[in-house]
Amino acid sequence: MDIVGHGTYISTLIAGLDPSCRGIAPGATILMYRVFTNAMVTFTSWLLDAFNHAIWRGVDVIDFTIGSPDYLDMPFAEKVWEVAANGIVVVSAAGNDGPLFGQCLIFVCLSACRS
Repeated sequence: MDIVGHGTYISTLIAGLDPSCRGIAPGATILMYRVFTNAMVTFTSWLLDAFNHAIWRGVDVIDFTIGSPDYLDMPFAEKVWEVAANGIVVVSAAGNDGPLFGQCLIFVCLSACRS
C-alpha cells in the first residue's frame, strides 16, 4: 500500500488511461516495489532486491524517486550500473530540496567516469 501516494502519482503520470489526462505510456505495465516502511525508512539491501527482481522480470525502464544522495552509496551506484548494463533505462529524481551538490550529477558523473 502506497500510504504517501507518490508511487501511485508517478504510475499515473506514466501509464494513466483517463482520456482527459493520459499518461506518457498508457499501454505500459507497471511493476511496483515497496522499499520504504510507513515511517519512510529504507535500506540499501531493499533497493538492491527490488532492482534484482526488476532485472529478473526483464523490465525496460526503472524509475525511482527516492531523493537522497545515492551517489555516496557505492553498492547502490554499482547496482544502477548493473541495471544499465542489462539494457534497462534508469530514470531518477534529483530530489525536492535541490539542487544540492551532487543531486543532479550522479548519473552524469558516473557516465563520464565509466566511459
